[in-house]
Amino acid sequence: MKTINIHLGLESNLTLTYQFYDNPIANICYERMQDQENKLIERDIFKGFGETIEELREELQQITDILKTKMEFEFDDVLDTNKLHVNFPRYNDKYLDDPEVLPLLRKFNRIIHHIEHLGRTKNKVFQFACIDGGIDFKEEWYQYFTPYKRKGEMYMHYPHVGKHFLELFLDNDVDVLPEQIMITNKVANTFSFWCGEDMYAEGEREKIFYGRLKSFYDKIADKLPYKWGDPRLAIGYVPIGKFIGNIDEFVQEIGQNKFVHSWSF
Repeated sequence: MKTINIHLGLESNLTLTYQFYDNPIANICYERMQDQENKLIERDIFKGFGETIEELREELQQITDILKTKMEFEFDDVLDTNKLHVNFPRYNDKYLDDPEVLPLLRKFNRIIHHIEHLGRTKNKVFQFACIDGGIDFKEEWYQYFTPYKRKGEMYMHYPHVGKHFLELFLDNDVDVLPEQIMITNKVANTFSFWCGEDMYAEGEREKIFYGRLKSFYDKIADKLPYKWGDPRLAIGYVPIGKFIGNIDEFVQEIGQNKFVHSWSF
């Protein structure tokens, strides 16, 4: 049985153990994590654990004000998250080697996604992304993507700068610039741990859901690299494991230890 222990809290106060599924993406993530350095882009991405959109907007405004003192940073209304997305890809590459500006830009981007999450759902999730360039996706692996989430599951999280199709759909971002769209094409050590309720559709509800996805696709089809039905659209995320036990019993402790300390096997 392949498992990973996720240690949370400033002093590794809480350990959560996940078992990897037997699919190509899960197997690759498991193998690549064996030699992964404990270097993360951020360690405190915990969504739905009591924070509010108003608090996040205040923090976003503070970061925006700081960035404007350090660079030519185009000011946008912090209430319009779709427009704010334009700024991060534009500046990320330019300041990739700047140890002062890059962390601020990454936090700027993370808070935008955080606000969008709270605007869509109250479900709890935590994430972390290792500093990892990843490896190229093989075409036969795209079949493992799903737009659904299930309680206690571990997913390979989106590893790129930009927005993927499901995110565009959920934000109804029909005005997205083509250069902002980045369909998942790498397997990387980026993880998402769903602590919320199951989010999936079956039968007639599933037909309705996919009908809505197709209607949105038609609105932005000229900006996308693939036709509808092509698995390379990579709709959603890849499930790569599941929590061993009942995650509901640990939600309160997770909320008290919102820091990814390390992992072990």
